[in-house]
Amino acid sequence: MIAFIDPQRGSKPVGLVAYLFGPGRFNEHTDPHIVAAAESLGVADGQRLTDREVRALGKELDAPKRLYGTEFPGGYVWHCSLSIPAEDRTLSDEEWAVVARELVDRLGFSAASGKAPCRWVAVRHGLSRAGNDHIHLVVNLIREDGTKASIWNDRRIASRVCAEFERRYGLRIVEGRTGAGMPGVSRAETEVAQRAGRPEPARLRLARIVRGCAVAAKTEAEFVRRLRRA
Repeated sequence: MIAFIDPQRGSKPVGLVAYLFGPGRFNEHTDPHIVAAAESLGVADGQRLTDREVRALGKELDAPKRLYGTEFPGGYVWHCSLSIPAEDRTLSDEEWAVVARELVDRLGFSAASGKAPCRWVAVRHGLSRAGNDHIHLVVNLIREDGTKASIWNDRRIASRVCAEFERRYGLRIVEGRTGAGMPGVSRAETEVAQRAGRPEPARLRLARIVRGCAVAAKTEAEFVRRLRRA
C-alpha cells in the first residue's frame, strides 16, 4: 500500500471535492462515493452524492477556514491518495474506511488527538487507468476551533500505517520502509506513470528497488549484486 501525499497543498477544497466526484481527466471516475468522513460533515459511509450535494460537501469541508480565516502557509488543504498495486487484491469500502480513519487518527487530525478535530473526507471513485485500487483523503488543516493541525512527519506516519495494513489485510509487503519514508513525487510524475499504464512513477519504483536491496544485503558487495540483478 502506497501513500502519496501531494507536495503542493491547496486552498480550494470545493474544487478538489468537485474533481474527485467528477468524471476525472480520462473518465476513470466510474463510481465516486464516500467511504468515510468526519462526523461534522453529516454524510454517511458509502453515500453517493448529487451535484448539489457535492457542492454542499465542499463548502462544509471549507467551513472552519471561512469562519476563522486562519492562515496556513503553503495551503491548508491536505490531500493524500492511498493505493494498492494493480496485481494485488482490491479492498472493500469497509476496509478502506478503517484505513482512512486509522490514518486520520494517527496523524492527529481527529478528536483522538485531544484537540479539536479537522474536517475530512475519503473518496473512492473506481480503479485508476493503471488498474490500481485507491482512495483519496482530503483534510482541512484548519481545525473546528480555528487552530492549525500539524503535518510534521506526515509521510513517515502514513508509511508506517500502510505497512501495518499490508500485514493486517494480507497485501503485498512494500520493502525498504526502515528509516525515512519513500521520497515524494510530483503530480506530473504520477500522471506520466498513469498515461504509461505503470502502477507508480519510475523514480518511486527505483527508490523502492534500492531500499529493498539495501535491507536484504549484508555487505556492500551483496548490495551491488542485488541492485544489478534488480
